[in-house]
Order: sequence, then structure tokens, then C-alpha cells
Amino acid sequence: MPKEAQASLLRIPQEDLVETEGPVCVRPGVWATGSIPRLREPEGLDDRLFLLGNRLDAVDDDQALLIQTVEGTLVLMGCGHAGVANTLDHARTLVPGPIRAVIGGFHLSRAERPQWDMARNALVRHNVGKILLCHCTGEEATRYLVDELGPRCLPARAGDVFVF
Repeated sequence: MPKEAQASLLRIPQEDLVETEGPVCVRPGVWATGSIPRLREPEGLDDRLFLLGNRLDAVDDDQALLIQTVEGTLVLMGCGHAGVANTLDHARTLVPGPIRAVIGGFHLSRAERPQWDMARNALVRHNVGKILLCHCTGEEATRYLVDELGPRCLPARAGDVFVF
């Protein structure tokens, strides 16, 4: 964590900090998933991420934010290291019901067609209404998912505004 980020955490009153590895309700209708269980192999593994001591970092602490709306849950993924399928499966266990949208990186930039298929299948299986693909999804995987999933799937860029 950058020193500036560490310093900002120290300025937060201790009673307002919540450290947990499990899911936590941030406020009514808003959940942090906690570490996402990897019941399936993640679609986009990365062998370039390391912890101190030169240990491979599988980013086991990957999590997402869930926001409940009247029309279904919004799933906000950061970089999707746990995988699309694992993230959506876990989201559904925490907040049953339809998934209105998935927004974020799918971590497929170094993956290949079989992994793209796995991500697509998870999105179809969960009947996701809108899919907004960010940064680490990768250009080729983004084109593939847009072609496969049609107008409900769009690339999202910094500065884009989506209203739900």
C-alpha cells in the first residue's frame, strides 16, 4: 500500500475502521464481499504479481462491492482476480436475486479464448443485465465479450457516467 494511503487510514477514527476478511454490510443495501472464495479456477490468473520474499501473489484478498437497487444488485469489481464466476456466485450468496449490472475489470488481458468463454458463461448463467468492462479486461477480451453478449455489454472508460 502506498505511504499516502497508509497515512490516510491513520487519520480515520479507530471506531470507524472495520477490518474483516468476511463479508460486511457497509450500510443498508451496500455490502463489501470480503475475500471471494475460489470455488472455481479464476478465469484470468496472473504470474507477474509477487509479495515480499518473491512469493507469487494470487490476490486472495480480492473483493467486490455490492449495491442493492430495486431492479437488482450492482456488482462493482476492482480487478477481478478471483474471477467473474467466483465473484458472481459469491455475490448471489450474499444478496439473492437478479444481478442488474457488473462493472469493473475482469482480469482477462493475459487470458485466452477458453477463459473468455468461462467468463461469458458466468455472465449468461447469472443473466446479468448490463456489463461494463474496465481496464484489465483487455482489448481482445473486451471485443470478444461485446461481440458475444451484444448491446448489454460495453467497454467503460475513465470519466464515463452510468446512471442506475
